[in-house]
Amino acid sequence: MIGPVISPEMVEEYDRNGVICVRNVIDMERVERLREAVKRVLSGPTAMDADAAVEEGRPVDPNSGIAKFRQAMNGWQQDEEYRALLIDSAVPRVAAELMRSTSARVLYDQTLVKEPGSPVPVSWHHDQPFWPVSGDQVCSVWVALDEVTPDSAPVHYARGSHLWPERYRPTVPSGQPFDSLMNCDLPTAPDLFQVPDADLVTWDMMPGDVLVFTGKTLHGSGANLRKDRPRRAIAARYVGDDARFIEGMHVLSLAFPEQPALKTGEPLSGDLFPLAWQNEELKVS
Repeated sequence: MIGPVISPEMVEEYDRNGVICVRNVIDMERVERLREAVKRVLSGPTAMDADAAVEEGRPVDPNSGIAKFRQAMNGWQQDEEYRALLIDSAVPRVAAELMRSTSARVLYDQTLVKEPGSPVPVSWHHDQPFWPVSGDQVCSVWVALDEVTPDSAPVHYARGSHLWPERYRPTVPSGQPFDSLMNCDLPTAPDLFQVPDADLVTWDMMPGDVLVFTGKTLHGSGANLRKDRPRRAIAARYVGDDARFIEGMHVLSLAFPEQPALKTGEPLSGDLFPLAWQNEELKVS
């Protein structure tokens, strides 16, 4: 569980760009176990087919033969392998150290599977407007379970966009507004794939590599053009010391069987947001 060393230079890169790729965080033995766990979670109660909107904003017909973009939420509450990843691996330490936080708490996790040939894009967005959380120490760790190449729907990031003053509304993957959630009065994010001088960054990845990015970093992805393999990933979402709860309708309302007993401005705590890592040198006994 030792995992990679997070250097000061890596923290500075994360601070500057809002995203970083960290190699070899998860070994192949665990990757194989997680691939099996993904199958279990995608047959569970929170699994769904993402809004594909391939034509005229319409979801893909499950009987159409079109490859899907499948998601599930809060696998850690359903499967021990997910729980081990989010709480008992190097992942939360990597998140906390890059956030400059003394601790990392689980916000939730999201399974993201683009089947071979899936045409489904993910429109440009940043995550925090979806979530009931304020603060700067909020991040995702996107764990690659397959090789990621330019033709297998890599995630692209707008470098430094976490520092922009603009905030954008929640949308479904196709870019249609998510009208039932908070922050729907915000503008829709631009399609940065269509902006010639946009400063975008992406990485080729191997299974076990991770992307760590802030809750305010704009990102999006295209179709999985590969016909021979899926693009499977688990996004582990964490909050650090400065994160505070925000009341209102949020994406986690769709995943939690019970709602957090928290008020706006309170730190996240309790069984729904378990402590995953804490700096033992700073831990109060």
